[in-house]
Amino acid sequence: MPRNGSGTMERIYSWVTNAAGDINIEPDLMDEDTDDIADELSNSVAKDGQTTMTGNLKMGNNKVTGMANGTARTDGVAVAQLQDNTATYMTSTGSSNAYVLTPSPAITAYTAGQAFVFKANFSNTSASTVAISWLAAKDIKKNVSNALEANDIQSGQVVIIVYDGTNFQLLGVGNVDGRTINQVTLKDYAEKLVTANSGTAYTIDLDNGNAFKITLTGNCTFTFSNPPASDNGGFKLFLIQDGTGSRTTTWPASVDWGQGIAPTLVTAAGTVNIFCFETIDAGTTWYGFLSGEQMA
Repeated sequence: MPRNGSGTMERIYSWVTNAAGDINIEPDLMDEDTDDIADELSNSVAKDGQTTMTGNLKMGNNKVTGMANGTARTDGVAVAQLQDNTATYMTSTGSSNAYVLTPSPAITAYTAGQAFVFKANFSNTSASTVAISWLAAKDIKKNVSNALEANDIQSGQVVIIVYDGTNFQLLGVGNVDGRTINQVTLKDYAEKLVTANSGTAYTIDLDNGNAFKITLTGNCTFTFSNPPASDNGGFKLFLIQDGTGSRTTTWPASVDWGQGIAPTLVTAAGTVNIFCFETIDAGTTWYGFLSGEQMA
């Protein structure tokens, strides 16, 4: 007789009862009873790993103890492995803004929600990627969709990245939006400075900084993008004439100037003019000021 569904096996025959009833031991009775015992031994778990499970194991609030760390994605995980984060923490390899991670066990595909922690082996200098387990490289983004800038990842820094289905998002770097900080004393405060050449068109992107040192290398049309979403905000603009000089600017129509007149630049080669721009309506209107002219 097989087990009764709760794991209990009941014998078919009792040799003591048969003997008391003058029933002799018969080969067919012995075989039937012994065959059932053999079947249920085959259905039991062999401690040397021969048995393949055919159903869920009901632990009855008991523990599986003495487990080794899993080494394949289909292995069980020991508590120590979770605490030590051995499957998702590593030191990166790679170079030139292309990080490489080799977790053990390896992943076979990128899946939204995957998180990895790594100690960076170099500082990034611009937009960066990460390739994991020899899969195709994916972009690392901050603030949801912005490319990394220089030193967003520092050599030796412990970095957390999470896959969003398209890119890996770098946690703990970027803007903190919609927060008000009260009664703060800042020491050795510095604004994020962006340095670039203008060409004939340049976008002041406030996601990248709030101070811009722009060398005019042509007659330039400026655009302002990504202003603060609420309340007021502003930035400084240091305009430097290149070695040729005589470069002019065209400002966005959203800029209001004192008396409605944009200031005239001093355009001698190497001249520095400093502007400040402020908004109180999320960039619908910018108030522009010439705060330094022909600085020397």
